[in-house]
Amino acid sequence: MFIKYNLKDIENNKIKLEQKSQKSDLETIIEQLKIEGLELANWNLIEIAKSEDKSVYGFENLNKNLFYMKIGTNRQATPHYFKNHGSGEYSEFQAESIKDAIKQYENFYIVGES
Repeated sequence: MFIKYNLKDIENNKIKLEQKSQKSDLETIIEQLKIEGLELANWNLIEIAKSEDKSVYGFENLNKNLFYMKIGTNRQATPHYFKNHGSGEYSEFQAESIKDAIKQYENFYIVGES
């Protein structure tokens, strides 16, 4: 599901999420963002999905930087990023930190590519 919710609004309960587990997941993720010194008001939740037995949350900031967080069955949140191989092919990797995931992320679409 593609959405666009500001993380500060989620933290302040201005946005209601569909499932209680999503609220709990986002509280965990928001805490990690704070620990890494990232300003919540600059980030939007843009996607909520499922991958195998994990919940996946996608985030984008005002500069179009992206990262994803996966929440496993043990409720552990891990940052992820994608590498683009062209022709719609990509690989996903776990990062050491959210900042590392942001730095390593490669957009699927490159502007100006034909």
